[in-house]
Amino acid sequence: MDGLQEKRARELVKRLDEAGENHGLIMMQGTVVMRGPGSPYTDSPTMSDGADLQNAIELGLLEKQQMNVDKKFGWEWYIVKKTQEELARNFVVKSPDSMWQEPVGEQVISEFANGGHCCVTSEGINLCNAAGKLTSCSHTGETRARYDSLMQRGKQSS
Repeated sequence: MDGLQEKRARELVKRLDEAGENHGLIMMQGTVVMRGPGSPYTDSPTMSDGADLQNAIELGLLEKQQMNVDKKFGWEWYIVKKTQEELARNFVVKSPDSMWQEPVGEQVISEFANGGHCCVTSEGINLCNAAGKLTSCSHTGETRARYDSLMQRGKQSS
């Protein structure tokens, strides 16, 4: 793949990422379509062809999901591939206050139904799955503000 093909693939992924979490890409009659929420869904043509989609997959920027459009068949649905650090930061920023336990010392914890948990401290984020695999990452400005907000909420309720 040459530089122009890579640029087109990255641009396609960038548009998908900007569209939001509930969006994905599908191939429909030779055209890449962005599918998002709606009743039952909303399709928007991307002006990209199958080569752009395939190049984005080869670059490791997308991951395949199964989506059942109809009971008769499922279509391949591609979403933006996120690193563990991105997933941890997104969880901290986007989970509602009710998911976070009251602050203990200088940390706030959210437990998952599967036995894992997320612990946010002034230093960073620790995400641990049920099997004990730990992912740690430093704060961004957004996650630091979220930590401060959760700590302030805890102090107000005391």
